[in-house]
Amino acid sequence: MSFAKIPWPVWAVSRRSKNRDWIRIGHDFLTINFRPVNPSREPYLFPSPTDNEIDVAVVVQGPIMRQFDFTFNTVKLYRAMFPSARIILSTWDTEGNLGRFEELCEVLTSIKASVPLGPANYNLQMASASAGVLRAQELGAEFVLRTRTDQRMCDPFALKALISNLLAFPPSEKSRQKFRLATLSLNTFLYRPYGISDMFTFGHVEDMLAYWNGNVFQGPESSEGPESSEGPGGMPLEYPVAPFFPEVEINSRFLKSRGEQLDGSVYHYWKTLKERFIVIDSEAVGLFWPKYSTLENRWGNKDMHLEQVSYSKWLSIFLGQLTCAKDWE
Repeated sequence: MSFAKIPWPVWAVSRRSKNRDWIRIGHDFLTINFRPVNPSREPYLFPSPTDNEIDVAVVVQGPIMRQFDFTFNTVKLYRAMFPSARIILSTWDTEGNLGRFEELCEVLTSIKASVPLGPANYNLQMASASAGVLRAQELGAEFVLRTRTDQRMCDPFALKALISNLLAFPPSEKSRQKFRLATLSLNTFLYRPYGISDMFTFGHVEDMLAYWNGNVFQGPESSEGPESSEGPGGMPLEYPVAPFFPEVEINSRFLKSRGEQLDGSVYHYWKTLKERFIVIDSEAVGLFWPKYSTLENRWGNKDMHLEQVSYSKWLSIFLGQLTCAKDWE
């Protein structure tokens, strides 16, 4: 067995690395996952479309990521991987050169100037995502995936897996939901109450419309968000925390609309995970997110408060094998 010592930087690693090679950087081993920049240049194994993908809309939402033509190549890959699904690019009127997307997907532009400035990009995300989900409903989609323009699913079986998980795990009878909502382990934190990632959401169109409801804050912009329980323009926060986390507010508003009484406890948060959501490992859909970091495990394993909810942890919560006391802090 050979032992390859690859010095930093990581891009010294190439496809010539053998299956038998051990690659070490300092005190760490390195594994490699190659993802084509332009997927049309390399063969992919695309499964045959299934009937249930006809009922799915994929909403790719946000500003266009132009580095390496990332958003365009992502949409092109989705068109090849999910030929029966509806694909919607929901972006802003300020983005240029959108015509080339129209052969691959439906292009939906929202007027950016009409969205009131608010905390931590909450309003922009909510308005554009809501517009995409509404359009998916108009096109007759039964299930909707909302993802981002700077992220990419690389697994052609991803939509089948998402639908299968919703069918396998129905929500609780009192949930007032058609199905569970699925999210990914990335940025879904175990000990941050209501801290479900807002980057990737999959569910029945009615549940998605309730989650991405289009309600925005009125008032001035703040990068850190409101400092009190009252949001911009006097709009109350459902679960005020500092600093402001858009994903916590989005999830809190959804839970309140479904009749949940929020108390900000880890106990109640895990209860909603058990009854209303399913958390799937990001690797299960082949998620690639090149923004901010090249690390697959961005948060490491050292900080308890940054521990993410993996599928195995979610399943343990669902089965009652992972619990916490009501007064746990």
